[in-house]
Amino acid sequence: MKYSDGRRYTGQWTGNKYEGKGTLHSGEGDIYTGHFHLHKRHGDGEQVWADGRHYEGGWVANKPHGHGTMKYADGSVYEGQYNHGLRQGQGTYTHVTGITYSGLWIKNEIPPEEFAAGMAFVGSTEVEIYQGESFSIELAVLHSSGNVMEGDTGRELEARVGLLSIPKGDKNSKIKNEIESSSVTFETPFGEVKAANIAAVSRKDPRLEEYEELSEKDRTGSRAGYDYINLPTPTPTSPLQSTHCGHASWVNVCIPASRPVEPQNAFSGHDMIETVESEDEEGDLVEEAKPKAKKKGKNSPATTRKERSATPDDREKWKKEGPRAERDKDLLKYAAPGTYIIKISDVTKPTFFDNILQPIFMKVNILKIKKSSNKYLLPKSPVTNRRVEK
Repeated sequence: MKYSDGRRYTGQWTGNKYEGKGTLHSGEGDIYTGHFHLHKRHGDGEQVWADGRHYEGGWVANKPHGHGTMKYADGSVYEGQYNHGLRQGQGTYTHVTGITYSGLWIKNEIPPEEFAAGMAFVGSTEVEIYQGESFSIELAVLHSSGNVMEGDTGRELEARVGLLSIPKGDKNSKIKNEIESSSVTFETPFGEVKAANIAAVSRKDPRLEEYEELSEKDRTGSRAGYDYINLPTPTPTSPLQSTHCGHASWVNVCIPASRPVEPQNAFSGHDMIETVESEDEEGDLVEEAKPKAKKKGKNSPATTRKERSATPDDREKWKKEGPRAERDKDLLKYAAPGTYIIKISDVTKPTFFDNILQPIFMKVNILKIKKSSNKYLLPKSPVTNRRVEK
């Protein structure tokens, strides 16, 4: 049967009314295949809408009723109970991002108390590490009851890093000043911070697997509680992580000594500043941004006190060991000592029923690393045992 408004019906009839099995094409492009009663969709049936929705399940008086499955155009899926066209009763909704809710529905909505209430770090919200040392961030998405939302999978979270402060009296390096001069800032409960980057290292604990022979002084003196370490080079890592069963983590991460990120390209790259070391007027070594190369003549004078007073033996030793900046190039790729803030934000798009979690913050105190005989030293206690307790 064809109608003037574009509808077309093929199937069973009773008294000029749709009754039994049939297929109805609407003038707008919707197609229903299933049972009819008194000219209405009633019983088991399947409908595909022109806007991309697809429903299969029970019907009463032209509306989904009873148990059914609705697939939405964006890829989200609901499977559960309907009451006259509304999600009502028990049902499971899988969002296009992967976030899943399984539980009670009332008049097409999830009860407010059933949404994720917030995020919390697993462990302390403040940690101390040394330059070159990595750490991990782990968090959980929580229900209002305080329990982990195990169905929260696929929520996208972003980690941002910012410099809060540097130790007073510390000789600033140009690396540190680069971050301090960043025009990219964001607010935290501790105050405004200058945006930095986040990077990854090859393993969680950079201590050497086979420790080198320690001198008698190191075994019994001020270095007795430390291990020699190597420093893996930081590599770019994504600031984005997705939740899985209510948890998310960034593993083996560090804060590199990076140039400030640009607002439109935040965290898209991890550009390390090339640095060298020189001596100040008192003869102390300080880090400086590497200047443009200058050609030196054969008779170019020595530029530092150390070079001017160097003996032939000193110069021969430098040739074997290499310049200080070359020996320390791995350390110079890590953020200088100071206090940094990590901000974790919910950036899920599209949002899960407008449920956007409030950001949480972690404080990271980076301490100056110790050095002995041109080797870097870390305390024997791991990072997890040095978390700052509040």
